[in-house]
Amino acid sequence: MERVDKARTDREYASEFFNETWAFLDMKERTKAQIEMMIHCGHAAFYHLGRAEGVGAKDRAKGYWQLSRVYAAAGQGGVARSYAFRCQDEAQAEADPFLLTLACESLGRAAAVLGDGAERDRQAALGAGFAAKILDPDVRAFCEESLAAVPHTMGPGPSLPVF
Repeated sequence: MERVDKARTDREYASEFFNETWAFLDMKERTKAQIEMMIHCGHAAFYHLGRAEGVGAKDRAKGYWQLSRVYAAAGQGGVARSYAFRCQDEAQAEADPFLLTLACESLGRAAAVLGDGAERDRQAALGAGFAAKILDPDVRAFCEESLAAVPHTMGPGPSLPVF
């Protein structure tokens, strides 16, 4: 019987599901079935990431950021906000301006879904402050574009079960 390298397999699955989740997030519009699959893919990515060796706060922060984006795109602001807070916790543990910007972006998206424009704007301003501290111009530009892309309001999505 062939021995399976579980750590490598989990890392590969995490990457595959992470990328597949982004394919759903990149869609302009999604059916209910696609939203449900996007949610499943996001959780599958995070599950396999958690089983891989050498995973730290940076990896978890990115995973929580993606889950927050997924739930914001699904119109489930409360769940999006809970994952955004998890992202923020991991980002603060690392004190990394890139991760802190991602946390602000996800908190801003969640606020937009919940109809809280003031909180959305507050998070965008905080995120811009963190982004300004990023030394790599390409990473900084990515963060600034992500913050600018947060809509002012998103509203709830289709009626789906909260997982």
